[in-house]
Amino acid sequence: MKWILSIVVAVLAMLVWRLSETVIRLENYSYGGQIGMCYEAADYPKDVSARDRREKCLRQTETRTSPLWHLAYALGLI
Repeated sequence: MKWILSIVVAVLAMLVWRLSETVIRLENYSYGGQIGMCYEAADYPKDVSARDRREKCLRQTETRTSPLWHLAYALGLI
């Protein structure tokens, strides 16, 4: 019975870890878009290549100093 509980705890810890990674990635992307870090041109909705460059830039840009700040903002702690 003890090993079942330890497996359940381990699986829950892995799920929380993966969920936290996803929340951090999405908050980084969202915040980068809000503050305009990767703004290309005014006609970017029409220009597919400009939109692709913006998406790539938003995925690669680090907007805050630590992933924990992203998590705190996403969870509404700050």
